[in-house]
Amino acid sequence: MSVRIEQAAGTRKKILEAAVEILSIDGSDSLTSGKLSAKLGMSKGTIFHHFEDMAGVQIGVLEYLVAALDEQIQKRNHRNLRSLVNDLIDTTFDSINQYRNVYAALFHFISNAVHNSAFQQRLRERADHMLNAWKQMLFEHVDRKIPEAEKDRIVRMIDMYFSGLLVHDFIYADPKRYKRITKDFMEIVVQHIE
Repeated sequence: MSVRIEQAAGTRKKILEAAVEILSIDGSDSLTSGKLSAKLGMSKGTIFHHFEDMAGVQIGVLEYLVAALDEQIQKRNHRNLRSLVNDLIDTTFDSINQYRNVYAALFHFISNAVHNSAFQQRLRERADHMLNAWKQMLFEHVDRKIPEAEKDRIVRMIDMYFSGLLVHDFIYADPKRYKRITKDFMEIVVQHIE
Protein backbone atom coordinates (compact mmCIF):
# COMPACT_ATOMS: atom_id res chain seq x y z
CA MET A 1 0.00 0.00 0.00
CA SER A 2 1.39 3.40 -0.91
CA VAL A 3 2.17 6.03 1.70
CA ARG A 4 -0.53 8.28 0.28
CA ILE A 5 -3.21 5.60 0.59
CA GLU A 6 -2.10 4.82 4.15
CA GLN A 7 -2.27 8.52 5.06
CA ALA A 8 -5.75 8.82 3.55
CA ALA A 9 -6.92 5.74 5.47
CA GLY A 10 -5.43 7.20 8.67
CA THR A 11 -7.18 10.54 8.13
CA ARG A 12 -10.47 8.79 7.40
CA LYS A 13 -10.10 6.75 10.61
CA LYS A 14 -9.39 9.92 12.64
CA ILE A 15 -12.54 11.53 11.22
CA LEU A 16 -14.64 8.49 12.13
CA GLU A 17 -13.16 8.25 15.63
CA ALA A 18 -13.93 11.93 16.22
CA ALA A 19 -17.49 11.43 14.92
CA VAL A 20 -17.97 8.47 17.27
CA GLU A 21 -16.69 10.55 20.19
CA ILE A 22 -19.02 13.45 19.37
CA LEU A 23 -21.99 11.11 19.05
CA SER A 24 -21.06 9.24 22.25
CA ILE A 25 -20.99 12.42 24.29
CA ASP A 26 -23.53 14.72 22.67
CA GLY A 27 -25.99 12.52 20.73
CA SER A 28 -27.45 12.56 17.24
CA ASP A 29 -28.04 16.27 16.68
CA SER A 30 -24.46 17.11 17.58
CA LEU A 31 -22.68 15.61 14.58
CA THR A 32 -22.23 18.52 12.20
CA SER A 33 -19.43 19.29 9.79
CA GLY A 34 -18.58 22.38 11.86
CA LYS A 35 -18.29 20.49 15.13
CA LEU A 36 -16.34 17.69 13.48
CA SER A 37 -14.00 20.19 11.81
CA ALA A 38 -13.41 22.03 15.09
CA LYS A 39 -12.78 18.81 17.03
CA LEU A 40 -10.25 17.59 14.49
CA GLY A 41 -8.63 20.93 13.79
CA MET A 42 -9.06 20.32 10.07
CA SER A 43 -11.03 22.08 7.39
CA LYS A 44 -14.45 20.93 6.24
CA GLY A 45 -12.88 20.56 2.80
CA THR A 46 -10.50 17.93 4.17
CA ILE A 47 -13.40 16.06 5.77
CA PHE A 48 -15.36 16.14 2.52
CA HIS A 49 -12.31 15.03 0.57
CA HIS A 50 -12.59 11.74 2.50
CA PHE A 51 -16.41 11.58 2.71
CA GLU A 52 -18.92 12.66 0.09
CA ASP A 53 -21.16 14.38 2.66
CA MET A 54 -22.31 14.09 6.28
CA ALA A 55 -24.50 11.12 5.32
CA GLY A 56 -21.27 9.46 4.21
CA VAL A 57 -19.73 10.19 7.62
CA GLN A 58 -22.81 8.68 9.30
CA ILE A 59 -22.59 5.54 7.15
CA GLY A 60 -18.86 5.48 7.88
CA VAL A 61 -19.59 5.52 11.64
CA LEU A 62 -21.92 2.55 11.19
CA GLU A 63 -19.26 0.68 9.21
CA TYR A 64 -16.59 1.63 11.76
CA LEU A 65 -18.60 0.16 14.65
CA VAL A 66 -19.48 -3.00 12.74
CA ALA A 67 -15.85 -3.42 11.64
CA ALA A 68 -14.67 -3.00 15.25
CA LEU A 69 -17.18 -5.63 16.37
CA ASP A 70 -16.15 -7.95 13.53
CA GLU A 71 -12.46 -7.46 14.28
CA GLN A 72 -12.93 -8.38 17.92
CA ILE A 73 -14.84 -11.53 16.99
CA GLN A 74 -12.67 -12.60 14.05
CA LYS A 75 -9.38 -12.36 15.90
CA ARG A 76 -10.55 -15.03 18.34
CA ASN A 77 -10.36 -18.70 17.50
CA HIS A 78 -13.85 -20.19 17.70
CA ARG A 79 -13.98 -23.91 18.15
CA ASN A 80 -17.49 -24.21 16.79
CA LEU A 81 -20.70 -22.37 15.96
CA ARG A 82 -21.79 -22.10 19.60
CA SER A 83 -18.54 -20.46 20.71
CA LEU A 84 -18.84 -17.98 17.82
CA VAL A 85 -22.45 -17.19 18.75
CA ASN A 86 -21.64 -16.76 22.45
CA ASP A 87 -18.77 -14.44 21.55
CA LEU A 88 -21.07 -12.49 19.22
CA ILE A 89 -23.62 -12.03 22.01
CA ASP A 90 -21.04 -10.93 24.60
CA THR A 91 -19.30 -8.57 22.19
CA THR A 92 -22.59 -7.07 21.02
CA PHE A 93 -23.77 -6.31 24.54
CA ASP A 94 -20.38 -4.80 25.42
CA SER A 95 -20.61 -2.64 22.28
CA ILE A 96 -24.16 -1.51 23.06
CA ASN A 97 -23.06 -0.52 26.55
CA GLN A 98 -19.96 1.31 25.33
CA TYR A 99 -21.56 3.07 22.33
CA ARG A 100 -25.17 3.52 23.47
CA ASN A 101 -25.48 7.15 22.30
CA VAL A 102 -23.78 6.33 19.00
CA TYR A 103 -26.26 3.53 18.25
CA ALA A 104 -29.14 5.82 19.18
CA ALA A 105 -27.78 8.46 16.82
CA LEU A 106 -27.39 5.91 14.03
CA PHE A 107 -31.07 4.97 14.36
CA HIS A 108 -31.88 8.66 13.95
CA PHE A 109 -29.72 8.87 10.84
CA ILE A 110 -31.04 5.61 9.40
CA SER A 111 -34.60 6.90 9.76
CA ASN A 112 -33.65 9.60 7.23
CA ALA A 113 -33.50 6.85 4.58
CA VAL A 114 -37.29 6.82 4.51
CA HIS A 115 -37.27 10.22 2.79
CA ASN A 116 -33.97 10.01 0.91
CA SER A 117 -33.69 7.26 -1.69
CA ALA A 118 -30.00 7.96 -2.35
CA PHE A 119 -29.20 7.57 1.36
CA GLN A 120 -31.37 4.44 1.45
CA GLN A 121 -29.42 2.97 -1.47
CA ARG A 122 -26.09 3.69 0.22
CA LEU A 123 -27.29 2.05 3.44
CA ARG A 124 -28.60 -0.94 1.50
CA GLU A 125 -25.22 -1.42 -0.20
CA ARG A 126 -23.41 -1.27 3.15
CA ALA A 127 -25.94 -3.60 4.80
CA ASP A 128 -25.59 -6.14 1.97
CA HIS A 129 -21.81 -6.04 2.31
CA MET A 130 -22.00 -6.54 6.09
CA LEU A 131 -24.59 -9.32 5.81
CA ASN A 132 -22.40 -11.20 3.33
CA ALA A 133 -19.40 -10.92 5.65
CA TRP A 134 -21.47 -12.22 8.56
CA LYS A 135 -22.85 -15.03 6.42
CA GLN A 136 -19.34 -16.17 5.58
CA MET A 137 -18.20 -15.99 9.22
CA LEU A 138 -21.24 -17.79 10.60
CA PHE A 139 -21.50 -20.64 8.11
CA GLU A 140 -17.82 -21.54 8.06
CA HIS A 141 -18.61 -23.36 11.33
CA VAL A 142 -21.43 -25.45 9.84
CA ASP A 143 -20.77 -28.89 8.42
CA ARG A 144 -24.01 -29.48 6.54
CA LYS A 145 -24.79 -28.01 3.12
CA ILE A 146 -27.19 -25.09 3.38
CA PRO A 147 -28.55 -23.39 0.24
CA GLU A 148 -27.47 -19.75 -0.24
CA ALA A 149 -31.07 -18.52 -0.09
CA GLU A 150 -31.51 -20.09 3.35
CA LYS A 151 -28.18 -18.71 4.57
CA ASP A 152 -29.29 -15.26 3.44
CA ARG A 153 -32.65 -15.63 5.19
CA ILE A 154 -31.01 -16.77 8.45
CA VAL A 155 -28.46 -13.95 8.47
CA ARG A 156 -31.19 -11.38 7.78
CA MET A 157 -33.32 -12.78 10.62
CA ILE A 158 -30.35 -12.46 12.97
CA ASP A 159 -29.69 -8.91 11.77
CA MET A 160 -33.35 -7.99 12.23
CA TYR A 161 -33.30 -9.47 15.73
CA PHE A 162 -30.21 -7.45 16.73
CA SER A 163 -31.72 -4.24 15.30
CA GLY A 164 -34.85 -4.87 17.37
CA LEU A 165 -32.67 -5.67 20.36
CA LEU A 166 -31.23 -2.16 20.19
CA VAL A 167 -34.70 -0.64 20.17
CA HIS A 168 -35.73 -2.70 23.20
CA ASP A 169 -32.49 -1.83 24.98
CA PHE A 170 -33.20 1.88 24.49
CA ILE A 171 -36.74 1.51 25.80
CA TYR A 172 -36.30 -0.97 28.66
CA ALA A 173 -32.61 -0.58 29.60
CA ASP A 174 -32.53 -4.13 30.96
CA PRO A 175 -29.41 -5.72 29.45
CA LYS A 176 -29.41 -8.74 31.77
CA ARG A 177 -32.92 -9.72 30.68
CA TYR A 178 -32.26 -9.08 27.00
CA LYS A 179 -28.96 -10.95 27.03
CA ARG A 180 -30.86 -14.02 28.29
CA ILE A 181 -33.51 -13.56 25.57
CA THR A 182 -30.76 -13.15 22.98
CA LYS A 183 -29.12 -16.37 24.10
CA ASP A 184 -32.48 -18.15 23.81
CA PHE A 185 -33.06 -16.75 20.31
CA MET A 186 -29.60 -17.63 19.10
CA GLU A 187 -29.92 -21.16 20.53
CA ILE A 188 -33.00 -21.63 18.34
CA VAL A 189 -30.99 -20.39 15.34
CA VAL A 190 -28.02 -22.65 16.12
CA GLN A 191 -30.29 -25.68 16.51
CA HIS A 192 -31.89 -24.90 13.15
CA ILE A 193 -28.54 -24.46 11.42
CA GLU A 194 -26.90 -27.56 12.89
